[in-house]
Amino acid sequence: MSEVQMLRSLSAVRNAPRILEVFPLADELARTASAVENDESDGGVQQLVAALSDPDHVTVIAAIYALARVNGGDGTEGSRRALEQLRSDDRTFVRDHVVAAMRASAPMPTIVPWLLDCAGEGGIRGMHAQRTLESWGNRSPREHLPELVSLLTDAVLTSPDPLRAQGCIETLGFMRDHRAGTALSDLADDASLHDDVRHGAREALAHREDLAWLMSVRSRAARHALTIAQSFMQGEIDPDLRNSGSGSTGGIATLLVGLGDALCTTAAQGSAHVLTISRGGEANGRVQETPSHRSSRNPRHRFAHIACETDSPREAGLPQRPQSGDPWSEYAFLRRGILRSLRQAGGVDVMHLRMADVGTLAAWDLAALLQLPVVFTAAPDPHAIIEAMEHSGEITRVSFGSRDVQERLWTRGQLVRQIARDAAHTVLLPRADVSGDARRLLGIDIDEDPEQFSVVAEGIDLAASDRAGDRSRHRPGEVSEDDTGLSTDPAAVEPASHGAADADEPIEALRGVLGRLPEERRGLPLIVTVGRMHRVKGMSTLVRSWAQSELRHRCNLLVVGGNLENPSREEAAELQQIDLEIPRPLQARAGLLLSGHRPNGVVAEWVAAVRFGLAGYAAAGGVYVCASVKEEFGLAIIEALAVGAFVVAPVRGGPSTYLDHGRTGLLCDTTDQLSLARTIGEALDLAGSPQADEQADEARQMVRARFSVHTMAEALSTIYERVHHTRQSDDCVELERSTPPRSASTERTL
Repeated sequence: MSEVQMLRSLSAVRNAPRILEVFPLADELARTASAVENDESDGGVQQLVAALSDPDHVTVIAAIYALARVNGGDGTEGSRRALEQLRSDDRTFVRDHVVAAMRASAPMPTIVPWLLDCAGEGGIRGMHAQRTLESWGNRSPREHLPELVSLLTDAVLTSPDPLRAQGCIETLGFMRDHRAGTALSDLADDASLHDDVRHGAREALAHREDLAWLMSVRSRAARHALTIAQSFMQGEIDPDLRNSGSGSTGGIATLLVGLGDALCTTAAQGSAHVLTISRGGEANGRVQETPSHRSSRNPRHRFAHIACETDSPREAGLPQRPQSGDPWSEYAFLRRGILRSLRQAGGVDVMHLRMADVGTLAAWDLAALLQLPVVFTAAPDPHAIIEAMEHSGEITRVSFGSRDVQERLWTRGQLVRQIARDAAHTVLLPRADVSGDARRLLGIDIDEDPEQFSVVAEGIDLAASDRAGDRSRHRPGEVSEDDTGLSTDPAAVEPASHGAADADEPIEALRGVLGRLPEERRGLPLIVTVGRMHRVKGMSTLVRSWAQSELRHRCNLLVVGGNLENPSREEAAELQQIDLEIPRPLQARAGLLLSGHRPNGVVAEWVAAVRFGLAGYAAAGGVYVCASVKEEFGLAIIEALAVGAFVVAPVRGGPSTYLDHGRTGLLCDTTDQLSLARTIGEALDLAGSPQADEQADEARQMVRARFSVHTMAEALSTIYERVHHTRQSDDCVELERSTPPRSASTERTL
């Protein structure tokens, strides 16, 4: 009977009309495969093996994970043989996923040497190999751990490359048995080994010590106020927000700084402490021995920074791990750094995770080990991107594997789905149809367990927006008019909390940028876009829409964001597309200005100036444009509305829940170049209409009523308190039973 159910599940995977529908169906296929027992599995296993040759890449991936789960993970002779043969498969995506899938299977000694090689290579396959070996060793320490420790140690001692050996050392550090600790101590003391190898062994030992301390009772007893950790591992977050828009540091950085401060003053049961963890620092490819803690304006909000090898490239001429440029290679760096930061903070009570990336996976794994409750903000990323690409024909089931190798769509998509299901509480961003979108994009029915899910809108620091809007209205020589709801005296406005600058500095900087325009273009209004220089943000699409339409003669375009001097790989790709449209030396003359990233407080002043104009440089009546493929919420859009700017935003995602189409902004299909250009033209008409001031005031009042960061903090504080008290109650029950709490990691499929 179980075999019949498995074959039905396999058929459902094959016949699913959309790629996104396969994600939950693949979980069901793996579940039914796990229920198939050894004596009834021959026919079913043969069908799964046959599916590995299917031209449909999505079915192939689902079959791989199902094979690893056959017979409760113990497998059969046929399933184990099939998995072993996949080691030499010529399809890269297959080799990547078979390593990940084996984490759910029983240990397979014949596979271990290959996994050791993968761990040395790095990349996502190396990361999966480390997690698989860790799972095998910790799952059955008496039976398999001694052999694994011996093989890992031998791999370190015999490797001619200390960087390849590092992957095996990191894996030893994840083994919790004392034999792994003994092996690491021996490696750290072995004077015949390369200094990098010995240093890596010492770091792995420190990781074990940090973990042991945080798992101890005294680490919990030392805290009195609720302490929340929030992490972002795609860029550096600093209290002054000077890195916003550079690399992968986007609107989330702005959010976490303001939110952290607000949480410290609006906790449901009194004051809370917040630890914000991000990348940063200089450590020559190693996690800092002491991640720096810096305080923001609120002393209860601390910042920890973790240095990774891609942040600080090794000295020229020194070798690097083969996949050192792949962010998934940083799993061990991030896991050690996050753990060390948690210990230096004295431990935390709740972790709030948000992204679908390697940093979130590292933090999620740590939370399971430490029995920390996790609150997760579940955005359908990459799910919405997959849906859009499939709709446009950019991706199909036959081409999915190739795109997956580039963007890790399957791993990221399943990570979001799993954490959304298993977290102590899951937060969703507002959408026009939250329940329907969760089912369609994530494959999750939030109505089945309403206590598990909450909808919480993001929020902004209103003081910074008020300050920027007031200065622009009353700047000497600019348009000046009374607006209800805001102070008319710039000196009376509360200073911006983050990224603030001297009153004249932001506008002088803007004049410097606009000064590159030829005289004949300085009487035109501006359209401005702010954000990361990344494909999904649509910067190059916006440039093409502007350059290839009448907009080029009607307005200038200001693109704020990106590191122009030292661009990341994603930034370089977008800049190349922009330069292909208009070569860099000709851009300013044509009306295109790239300013690079700017501090958040400066950006607020610039966006306000776009609406009111800047005498001698730009006419009033400009427009803010977000050309993202999709925007789950759109914090930068909210900030633009807060200063009264008229906006153009994507119809997909969160903006449709707060934009009044035709009044405070316009929604459009931002993936359609012609539609985007046409909508921007309509927006310029509306921004210059007699109703513009009334509409701007309406937008500001809407933001003030619904999207303050303090409102967001109050909602989250209630959630944090609830999951913390639930955890405390569970701990008391477990203590009464005299048994340790069960680790969620034993049930994870990713």
